[in-house]
Amino acid sequence: MMKQQIELIGLNVPSKKNSKIITKSKRVISSKLVQYYERWCSPILKQQLSTWQKMIQNKPLPLKVSFYFYRDSKRKWDFVNIVQVIADLMQKEGYLIDDDTKNFIPLYAGEEVTTKKEAGVIITIE
Repeated sequence: MMKQQIELIGLNVPSKKNSKIITKSKRVISSKLVQYYERWCSPILKQQLSTWQKMIQNKPLPLKVSFYFYRDSKRKWDFVNIVQVIADLMQKEGYLIDDDTKNFIPLYAGEEVTTKKEAGVIITIE
């Protein structure tokens, strides 16, 4: 049986840390790219929430969550910064109680380079 998974395919996952903007009022906000990604990603996560709930049934906390990335270039990237974008969205959409270590351990499951259209991330539970 194939492992159940959450698919966020269609956009490269941006880095939250490397794309902050300081506004005129000195507030620090996410870049337009991160904001666009969040708006794109939220409804997709909402659609797959019931799948996630099945995936985590009877799993002890902290959840060991694996991320397999499809990147649209060979550019270097930082796993922690990229996972932070997804973890924040997963928390916002009710996937995670919190993204602290009592609830969530992110695991790097690998990566491959693909087309822009097929860029994204596959999320599974260990």
